[in-house]
Amino acid sequence: MSNETKFTCSNCRHVDLPYRAVHLWDGKNYCQACVFRASPKLATLAKTSTILSERITANSRDAVRALIRNMLKCGVIVLTFLCFVAIRNGFDLVPMLLLGVVGLVLTTLIQIPAACVSSKLVGGTVELYEGCLTIRRRSRFSGEFSLRECQWYIGNAREAKLFCPGIALDGRAIIIECPLKLGFLWPRQLKVACGLTDESRDIWESLFRLSGLEPKVKHSWLSYRRLFRKGTSK
Repeated sequence: MSNETKFTCSNCRHVDLPYRAVHLWDGKNYCQACVFRASPKLATLAKTSTILSERITANSRDAVRALIRNMLKCGVIVLTFLCFVAIRNGFDLVPMLLLGVVGLVLTTLIQIPAACVSSKLVGGTVELYEGCLTIRRRSRFSGEFSLRECQWYIGNAREAKLFCPGIALDGRAIIIECPLKLGFLWPRQLKVACGLTDESRDIWESLFRLSGLEPKVKHSWLSYRRLFRKGTSK
């Protein structure tokens, strides 16, 4: 059999017969061994689906959890400010703190119904076909990007501002950063979340790594501090 009828695996460069090739959604062909080694779930889904698609939806529980977390952050700031005002002006500290706590609790209770309603209004779809990433927000087209131009990392779903403008999504997810788009005043970057479940996250992550897309390294302020120390110690 001639070499023209064979294919080369995009990962291990193994040459094999065409009917053994696994064509994935990044537009590349892989051998069955590489796909199964990357993820058995990925190999199973590749046999039945021509498009890798995930519907992103929010639920009331995640919305309420995110709301409470945000209110706790605000509470720390408010209570610290009240302590500063009370000490500076000679007020009784206990009534000021009780007033602040009651206000925060009432504000949270008032916003819980709104958070539950907003969780039903957000969401979208992430699709990958032939290396093209298509994003739709609530059945409306939002953008089409080449997978090679995108970056990804594992973070929290609330970082995806496109699907959750506020507090609707929560939990561990894969965050995809799309190339900059022209905005009204300045370029803006779309961040979308996918892989909200353990199974879908395993499939997306395995596909990205098999395709040669390594996760983006996110530096915290602690990592920058360590780099600064290393630079000054030399």
